[in-house]
Amino acid sequence: MEKALPVTPHTVFAIGSSTKAMTTPVLGSLVDDGLVEWDEPVRSYMPAFTLADPAVSERLTVRDLVTHRSGLPRHDLVWYGSDRSREELLRGLRDLELSADLRERFQYQNLMFMTAGYLSGELAGASWEELMAERLFEPLGMDETVISRFEGLPDVATGYDLDLPEEAGGAPVREAVPYRVIEAMGPAGSVNSTADDMARWVLFQLGDGTAPDSEKGAGGGEAGRRIVAETTLQELHTPQMIASLPLAGLIDPAMSPYILYGLGWFIQPYRGHHLVHHGGNIDGFSAMVAFLPQEEVGVAVLSNLNGSPLPLAIALSAFDRLLGLEPVDWVARAEFFLDQALSAMAETEAAQAQDRVEGTEPSHPLEAYAGFYRHPAYGTVRVGLEEGSLRAALNGLDGLPLEHWHYDVFQASDTPVGSIRHQFLTGPDGRIDRVEVALEPAVAPIVFTLEAPVRLSEPGFLARLAGEYDLLGRTVTVAVRGGALTVTIPGQPTYELVPHAATETTAEYRLEEAAGYRVRFELEEGEATSLAFLQPNGVFTATRK
Repeated sequence: MEKALPVTPHTVFAIGSSTKAMTTPVLGSLVDDGLVEWDEPVRSYMPAFTLADPAVSERLTVRDLVTHRSGLPRHDLVWYGSDRSREELLRGLRDLELSADLRERFQYQNLMFMTAGYLSGELAGASWEELMAERLFEPLGMDETVISRFEGLPDVATGYDLDLPEEAGGAPVREAVPYRVIEAMGPAGSVNSTADDMARWVLFQLGDGTAPDSEKGAGGGEAGRRIVAETTLQELHTPQMIASLPLAGLIDPAMSPYILYGLGWFIQPYRGHHLVHHGGNIDGFSAMVAFLPQEEVGVAVLSNLNGSPLPLAIALSAFDRLLGLEPVDWVARAEFFLDQALSAMAETEAAQAQDRVEGTEPSHPLEAYAGFYRHPAYGTVRVGLEEGSLRAALNGLDGLPLEHWHYDVFQASDTPVGSIRHQFLTGPDGRIDRVEVALEPAVAPIVFTLEAPVRLSEPGFLARLAGEYDLLGRTVTVAVRGGALTVTIPGQPTYELVPHAATETTAEYRLEEAAGYRVRFELEEGEATSLAFLQPNGVFTATRK
């Protein structure tokens, strides 16, 4: 915008979740090859695949992966901004709470599409990226389409966001936003493409499963090459699940009374016609791909504005004209829809403010809240104290100011995903030991546990704690075994000590096999002088020999 550069048929845009409808035909081609079956459990091909519910883990099929019915809600902040690999995200699935039983409810789910892409690569002995190029982009002549990159491209759009004004009636401010690279989540939304290539993609959807005739000349596709069986292409467009209404408020229910989901596509009636579509939103970009298979008409709309309803409005306007229907001012409806959504957000913020208890203070000094809090799937919330204020970071959400809300609750406002509450909690010893963060509205707040200081695990530090201690005439032995600290009391088994907390003069460990029992070492100039067993029935001190 700043340089007034024109958009051309070859300008690259991010298509976001419209990628999902590209992942499913690649998976479908493997079905055609006999490498996988839609209704076979995922564990038949990936035995290590595990969700939090063992019964769901056993039953979930390949078809379930791509129909948003796994029982797992979005949990998008697991991957948004994270640098974890696809394999690491897959391992983390077992630690994410489900909010429904398998096939009970439609819940839009990016992580399951990531799993589907990973499974495709495992079955074919190649990466998902390689499969997309070999089985889709190359035969279709989509030679300007790339995955997870913008750098080095000669003609690429800049993504924008609208920063809403603080004063009512003010004009929104347009701001360029950084490109979002989501390699690990690629199968759910990392394709970047052009109008020219997306036209090829729509033509393929309207065909028989083969690459359509090419107008690009040499190297521009392989007309007639079989991509998927015609029956497989039709199955991708066939309803599998009753869906929620993502377009409600824009399309009148009288025009489209229900919506379904196929294999990577939304399916619904539209003014007496059969509409198949999938949109996409990623930082700075919005897209819509839609087609009417019976009329053999399709539209792809790419835009470089974050969260915009305009691509859908343009697609519906085009369909109305092509079908000769009475025109509807979809752009005006989109504007009204956006205004309503923004008003609802403002009302939500106002309602939350009413719950605030004024006049309260944190229960601890601010430095007591600082630390690294970890969840096995979401990663680490880093809380630091800077110039007298707390700041938090999680994956790509970095440097978020934490405003004291009330009691031990702090709030990060003005984040890309709205306001985020952090509720700090204490353990039996009165210390802050965890923080609950409402990152997924469909389940309970996510609990991040405070990690012990790194030095409590360093070999040199452990060696300074090891030795013999006198406990009422009995010798207590502290040793380092296999990189961990252990304690042995005469007449009892050897206990492994787990790092817990530390100050400049103390080092505290938990007993792995005994909940509620801790050992605290007293330090002088870095050397242990005594240890105390902190137990429910008292404190017992042993002096170093």
